[in-house]
This record gives sequence, C-alpha cells and structure tokens, in this order.
Amino acid sequence: MKKTHLSILLGVISSIILIGAITWVYPSNDDLWVENPFWNGLSELYIQTQPTRISNMNMIESVNATDSTLFIIGPSLDFSPETSRIIIDYISRGGGLVLLDDFGTANKLLEALSIDVRFTGELLRDPIYREKNSLMPKVEVKNITGVNRIVLNYPTTLTQSTNTQVLAYSSPLSYVTVSQTDPPLDFYQSPIITRVRMGEGWVILVSDSSIFINSMIHKEDNQALLEYLARGTVLIDEVHTQRSPLTYIKETLSTYVKSLEYYEVRYLFVLLVTAGIMVPRKNGTNKTRDEVDELLIKHPEYDREELEWLQREKEKARSNN
Repeated sequence: MKKTHLSILLGVISSIILIGAITWVYPSNDDLWVENPFWNGLSELYIQTQPTRISNMNMIESVNATDSTLFIIGPSLDFSPETSRIIIDYISRGGGLVLLDDFGTANKLLEALSIDVRFTGELLRDPIYREKNSLMPKVEVKNITGVNRIVLNYPTTLTQSTNTQVLAYSSPLSYVTVSQTDPPLDFYQSPIITRVRMGEGWVILVSDSSIFINSMIHKEDNQALLEYLARGTVLIDEVHTQRSPLTYIKETLSTYVKSLEYYEVRYLFVLLVTAGIMVPRKNGTNKTRDEVDELLIKHPEYDREELEWLQREKEKARSNN
C-alpha cells in the first residue's frame, strides 16, 4: 500500500474522530433539555430527580404506574392518537402526569384525555407581585405542604373548571394580554396550577414550562414544588420536544458509542478498518503484477522474480520522493 493512500485513510479517520469528539463534548443548548447546562436547560432537574428519559412512548407501558410520575415539559410536537392511548392507559393504572406548558401543544393531549381545562395561551403579567419584571410574576400556592410561593417566567394561565382542584392562583393585581405590548384591560386572579383526578391516577397542570429551568429552579419555592411533584420513579418525555441538529448528532453518537459495548459490533468495526487498509494494498499489488505480466507477454525470456524485484524498487523510489 502506498504511503499516500494510508495517509489519506488515517487522515479521514482522524478527522471523523476529532469532529465526533468535539460534538460529543460540546453541550446541547436546546430549550428544556436535560443535557443543557445553560440557563434555559433542565440539567439541574435531571441531577435532582434522575429521571428515566422517554425516547419512545412505548417505554411507559412497562413501568410500574402506581410508583411513577411522568413529566411532559413544554411539548412542541403533536400527540398522536397512539401516544394519547398510551398515556391514558398509564394514568388509568394509577400513574401520575405533570404537564407543564404555556404556548405549546399540551391542549391536544388534554382534549384526548377528556379533561375540560385548557392552557389559555394568553400572557400572564403582574406589575406589583413579581420578581424582576411583570413577566416573572410571583404566585401563592395553596394545599401543598412546604410550598408557599413560586416564581414564574413568561407564563400563561389555565381555564376554570368545576371538576378540578386549583392549587395556585395569580395575584388579584395580575392581568393577561395577547402580546407584551398590549395594555391591561382588567385585573383578576387566574388559575396557575390545577390538579385533576383520573380513575386511579392523577394529572397536575402547570401553566409555565420554564419554572424548573436552571435559571428558575432555585427561586422562592420552585425547587420544593419539584420535590413535591416528583413522586416515585420520575419519567421525562423527550418524544414531543423539538431538538436541534446538534442534539440529534449527539444522540446518534451516543447510540454508536453504546453499541460498541457489544463484542460483535467491536469486531465488525475492526474488520471494516482492516479492510479499508488492506484493499488499497491489494489493489497496488495487483497493479504491479499486471505490469510484470504485460512485460512477460512481450518478452517471455525475462525472469519474473527479477521483474517483480525491479518493480518493487521502483515503487519504493517513488514513495521516497
């Protein structure tokens, strides 16, 4: 095999490994993603709850529902009829569902669950009882031991229903608008956290998907609320979250790395690399033999061994140059 061929092959392999390593090390910055350590990620939630990451909704069918809590946080993709069926079955077996949303697709799931509460999609603001600005209202929580006050971040509100228990209202000085520039039309309290019983299970709705992100989880009693909600084995839905290309690549790399745990996969990888090295070597040898055969056809009196030796020396001289 020529040195140039080997250098090209090793260069390609090294580049792939380098690009993969950089992608692997660089953290994801997707909103509401457990591997995101930045302000908008859920890495703190992941550390505290150690959730099972649900990448396929069929995984829920095998869990012990009575000792599990499924978190669906800021869903941005639609819920299929099959997904809704799986979630309904999970709740009917005694499972708990915590659905946190503001401007996503959660209402589609609520419709499938036959729950008559909806996320309004209106922007909640509070000019008095707030954190840094009116888009971060403070909310008093009732009927949850150890949780008195939480801070929201760009939240919406929930509709009223006689079949639910409201655990938290916004202050009487809060108001809702369609956009940030709209003036207030009226001031009133709105439901923020609602609990619904469904058969043997339960559903808790929270009208803010970002209450547990890294920059919010330590404000007031937000962390205590998480501890209250995270009962038993925690599951977190990743099926209905839109992911960036970087996150997709990182997940693909993770799948390949995990596959190397199997002896058969490692063996196949070594075999492919070896084949990549040996094929050019084989081709180079065939080329040498073809040239020698052509000379022997024209001059059968020549000695094959001497011709092959001369050809090898010529190849060595070219490589050295």
